[in-house]
Amino acid sequence: MEQFLESNRGKSYDEIINQSRVRNGLPGGPEMRMVWNPRDGNIMDMRHVMVVGYQYGRIGGYIFEVGQLVRGLAQAFNGQDLYSNAIGDDFNSYLFSKVQSDLGRPLTNWKSTDWSKDFYDWMNRPN
Repeated sequence: MEQFLESNRGKSYDEIINQSRVRNGLPGGPEMRMVWNPRDGNIMDMRHVMVVGYQYGRIGGYIFEVGQLVRGLAQAFNGQDLYSNAIGDDFNSYLFSKVQSDLGRPLTNWKSTDWSKDFYDWMNRPN
């Protein structure tokens, strides 16, 4: 997790998700794709955390998985993908609620200007 933070410190969400080439019409995600989750010890696929879960949520992730299933792809409904999508969705909800409470009004299309730092802080928050 620390290595992901250091390699992406000060970068926006858009800068990080576009480090790798476009795949299947979506941004390729960060160069450092597999990252250890300090909260539960599992490995997160940061492309799924950032490009699918954070941007489209759990429901969007399920739609992508159904598309893979229809196309006959073996990776459809991979447990790690669903796990990573959920983390991205939870982080997006956290940031949205934090900004909304800070501003006292709804905010749409929230994207952090130092995404890796905000994500690191969220992952390492007290239980």
